[in-house]
Amino acid sequence: MKTLVVPVVAAIVAGVAIAILIRAGGSPPRPTPAPASHAHAGHAMPDKPKKADAHAGHAKPATPTDPKPADPAPSPPDTLLARLVDAGYRDAGNETCPIMGNASDGDDPTVIAYNGWLVRFCCPGCDTRFLASPRDHLRALRDGGDTIPDALLAADAHPAVVRANNTACPITGAPVDDKSPTIVHRGVVVRVRDTDALVAFAKAPDRALAEAAKTGTVPADRLPGGGER
Repeated sequence: MKTLVVPVVAAIVAGVAIAILIRAGGSPPRPTPAPASHAHAGHAMPDKPKKADAHAGHAKPATPTDPKPADPAPSPPDTLLARLVDAGYRDAGNETCPIMGNASDGDDPTVIAYNGWLVRFCCPGCDTRFLASPRDHLRALRDGGDTIPDALLAADAHPAVVRANNTACPITGAPVDDKSPTIVHRGVVVRVRDTDALVAFAKAPDRALAEAAKTGTVPADRLPGGGER
């Protein structure tokens, strides 16, 4: 009899507990399901194949760079000597001033345009003194060891020096005087307005000499194909 009472009492207690839970809006706890075994348990996942690089095995081309611009060619010196050489006059190349004996081989020496030649001097004023006896001064230079071209020492390179004493520049027409720059052509000392006019004279000396004769005195034998004016 005792054996039957115990299970009955236990069932009644369980039923009462369930009824209380239902009234309270709850529900009896559900057993937690056991985790499902992974379908691939025991199997390693294969690695995904890597996408091939389209540029594999190819070196990246170097980025082109602009070439460095070449240095500009140096401009020729803008000296009276250089400009007269460009005009066709020949540089005597003397390294010593024929008057003072000082060095005259700098980049921008004092020069005189003398019958198609350029004679160098150490300073202004020496060129005027040179015209008193050009050939003798040049001979003395060569005797002293300076290099003077034979053509410049020839007698026909030194006609007697005369002064046109022109009052107007044969190139610009501007007034000139005894302080103006001069150029010597065919032995005639002609005044010009400035160094630009001097260079222009050197480029067409016969024509410029004829123009100088209009306001000065130029001997007939010095004018190309003409008489004294």
